[in-house]
Order: sequence, then C-alpha cells, then structure tokens
Amino acid sequence: MTSFSRFLLVAVVLLAPIGCRKEGPAERAGARIDEMVDNLEKGRPLTYEPGPGERAGRAVDNTVDRVGESVERTGEKMQDEE
Repeated sequence: MTSFSRFLLVAVVLLAPIGCRKEGPAERAGARIDEMVDNLEKGRPLTYEPGPGERAGRAVDNTVDRVGESVERTGEKMQDEE
C-alpha cells in the first residue's frame, strides 16, 4: 500500500462518523418533498400536516374566539340586568 492509499483509508475511517450525524431540518424537508413526489407519482392524494407553529397559532385563535364570545355574553347579561 502506498502512503497516499493509507492516508486516504485513515481519512475515510476518521471522517465517516461525521456523515452519520442526526439529520437536520434541510434533510427532513428534503425527505418530506421526496415522499410527496413519490405519492404523486403513485397517484396518492397529497396530505398536509401543519407544523408546531401553525398548530399553536390555531390554538391561540380558538382561545381568543372563545374568550371573545364569553366577554360578549357577559356584556349582554350586564345589559339585561340594568
């Protein structure tokens, strides 16, 4: 084995674990896109799952609506008592 071949072998062995880290957001997004394309190619309908930010926003919107309705009912009761 030449010294360059040994160097290359050692470099591959030492650097291989770096490529095996936890996948980041770009890799996850790419996997989702790949899955969506595969589903379209197979004639399956697209599915959409909202992310945590959107789910939290919807929960806040629902809470604001419920509080608004409660305030409105309370105001109506106060007017009726006058």
